[in-house]
Order: sequence, then structure tokens, then C-alpha cells
Amino acid sequence: MLALSRELAQGFDYMRIDFLMVDDRYYLNELTLYAGSGFGRVKLPERDLALGRMWPLPRGSRPFRRPGLLSRLRARFGLRGKGKGRT
Repeated sequence: MLALSRELAQGFDYMRIDFLMVDDRYYLNELTLYAGSGFGRVKLPERDLALGRMWPLPRGSRPFRRPGLLSRLRARFGLRGKGKGRT
């Protein structure tokens, strides 16, 4: 599971990956790109600034869009989808 998690998270600065175990089989449950969906609020502005400085993103990056993620997931897990999904 660790190797699979590393493969799925490739190219992201953060990703939490949840699995479920049912009848001795593991299932991919959820991919979380940012804690609180990236909308969490920090009450103290100075604390918000300090936390933000610890998580630098490249200038001009688009952290919420990673082309190919959906295709990688579909290929890895043999999933099918309708039309073209956003990644």
C-alpha cells in the first residue's frame, strides 16, 4: 500500500490516501489533496503566515490541477468513466 500511495501521490506536494479493508481485501477509498479541502482557516493572521511559509509552492503553480491523474487512476485500477473527467 505504501508503494501504491507513493505512486498515486507523485507530483503532488501533499496527498492523504485512505484505504478500506473488507473481507481481507483492500480498496482505495479516498484521495485528499489538501486537509480541509484547502479551505481551512487559521484564526491568528501571524500563525497563518507562519504556516504558509512552511509550505512553499513554486511560483505560478496550479496545485489543484494535475493533468493525467484521472487517467493514471483508471489505468492502475481498471476503472472506466463517462466522458473526460477533470484531474
